[in-house]
Amino acid sequence: MRSRRPLVAALLFGTLLTLACDDSTDAGRLHRARLLWQANRVSEYRYTVATSCFCLVTGPIEANVRNGTIVSWSRTDGGPVTNLTFTLTVDSLFAYVERAMNRSESSVTVEYDPALGYPTHVNIDWIKNAVDDEVAYQVLSLTILQRQ
Repeated sequence: MRSRRPLVAALLFGTLLTLACDDSTDAGRLHRARLLWQANRVSEYRYTVATSCFCLVTGPIEANVRNGTIVSWSRTDGGPVTNLTFTLTVDSLFAYVERAMNRSESSVTVEYDPALGYPTHVNIDWIKNAVDDEVAYQVLSLTILQRQ
């Protein structure tokens, strides 16, 4: 008699994969959005993102991203950029969302672009009962410059 372990393992894997891609869960929506972003094969883009937090850079930033790395950025509000580093990319937005979702003490709300999958609005409260730990990102525009 043949072992049923491979069948059971395949069914379990299929069930877990289905749950991970379930659009009724935050994790499922994140997974689908990230897959959509990857399927669009965007290798270079320009985007403008506004940050709201208790942090140094909060004005809208326009950044050029190539192969997942910021190659240039500027503040669209004319504010100073001296000694500041800006590293927020679409991939890092996905990572922040995932990290916050995996923390039981965090609260996260996210909206995704229906065509490209990138997060358009992200609100993270890292510790629900703490003050000044909240952060919000809003992608105001995104232009694809090159696909792979």
